[in-house]
This record gives sequence, C-alpha cells and structure tokens, in this order.
Amino acid sequence: FLYNALNTISFVCRDDAGRARKLLLLLADYFRENLENSSYAVPLSREMKQVERYLELEKARFEEELEISIRVNADENRLVPSYILQPVVENAVKYGFDNDGLRKIYITANQMNKKLQITVEDRGQGFSKEALDKFRNGQGTEKHLGLYNVQQRLLNTESGHGSLTIDSNPGKTVVTLTIGEIPKDIIGGEV
Repeated sequence: FLYNALNTISFVCRDDAGRARKLLLLLADYFRENLENSSYAVPLSREMKQVERYLELEKARFEEELEISIRVNADENRLVPSYILQPVVENAVKYGFDNDGLRKIYITANQMNKKLQITVEDRGQGFSKEALDKFRNGQGTEKHLGLYNVQQRLLNTESGHGSLTIDSNPGKTVVTLTIGEIPKDIIGGEV
C-alpha cells in the first residue's frame, strides 16, 4: 500500500502539485492514525475516517476505475474494534473489479437493535468455492488472510457475539461484519 501510494503521488506531482501535496498530507494522516492509535476500540466515526483516507489514496491510484459509496445509518459514537473494517475494504479494492476493470465498492453501516452491521459490497468476480469453503470451516487462505483475521478477531473479542460472513457469486460479493456491544472491561485495552 505504501509503495503504491508513493508511486501514485509521484505521478500526480508531474501534473498537479497541489493535489500531490493534499495526497501526501492524507498519507501522513493515515499513517499517523495507524501509529498513534493503540486503543482496542474506537468510535465508528474514527474507524470510517481512516477507511475514507485509505479509499481517497486508492481513488488517486485507480481514478475513474474506482467508485465508492458510503452510507452510515448508525450511531457514529458506537464503539467498534480498531482497524476492523480496513482489511475488508482493502480486499474489495484489490479483488473487486469487474470484467472491464471497474471497481465499485459500497460500504453501509446500519444499527440492528444492539448490534452494528457493516457491509462491504463489490462487483468483482467473487470468491472461489474452495476459498469460501475454507473460510466457512474456520481456515484462512493466503489470498484472504486479512478477512480470516477479522473473522477470528470478531469471534474472540465479542465472545461469539460478532461475526463476519461472506456471500459471493460472480459479479457480486457482500462481506458482512456484525459487531455486538463491546464489553466495557476491554474498551481501554490495546490492539
């Protein structure tokens, strides 16, 4: 990611120094957040802001080949595990392209009673049957290790009240994170 971002910014420097400066500041903010945040849980708004930074940098890389839609219909102060969403979004950006090379990513956060449900949808080729079977049997794959780690983190941290599910067909993949209320005794803990 870092090398891709720096390469993108170096190309932007040739045509638009002002935009390159904005991208450098965005990259600095992105890494500052990653390096300074050691909290186990953060408000949803903070998690979404970090994902937006990531997507803005990727948008500079893919330009019109990346379309993003984000809708948050939930309490933005709701606590979520830090860095829980980024690997899911990263997976969608990396693998979620259609036959024309277009990446369309839809992120939605909804409050469902006491649980928060976040979906990341793409229009890519989908997961192979073997990868889905492994994932559903609690095994990670090298290609989708980030999703597996998020799944395990939700299962372990939420005492079984969190989950990550994948519905995938050619042309559409939906990854759903369901996050229960985070126990107060681990809110201040470190990642």
